Amino acid sequence: MNIPNYLTPLEAFTAPMEITGPVREKKDQDGVQKRSQAFDNRLGWIVPVEVVRGTRQKRLPTGEMMDVLDTETINVSVWNNVAPQAQPGDYVSLVSPMIGSVEGNIFVQALDVKEVEEDDSLTALMGGGDDD
Repeated sequence: MNIPNYLTPLEAFTAPMEITGPVREKKDQDGVQKRSQAFDNRLGWIVPVEVVRGTRQKRLPTGEMMDVLDTETINVSVWNNVAPQAQPGDYVSLVSPMIGSVEGNIFVQALDVKEVEEDDSLTALMGGGDDD
């Protein structure tokens, strides 16, 4: 299904997602790591991830059409006193994901990330995985 680029399915934030860059401190204007009073004064971390929104059709140079993943890179704010233990290339799921919006900007936040050992949802999304 080709989902409009201004919409992201809610399930995309509960499915495994790939870490696309190093985890870094979320800092205020003075360069001090932020703390959230809403989350028991926990430290803020920025976790860049690639969210799979679905699939879309892509025209190849040969003119053929192919189904490819439709992805979006976002920064998730994670509130935890310990830095999330994730490296670029790891697949993780968000712990207690929360989504909000301020003045038309969507924010994704969580209390942690946990590594996903193995998941078949991406294979299923692309229509593979069943050899029978």
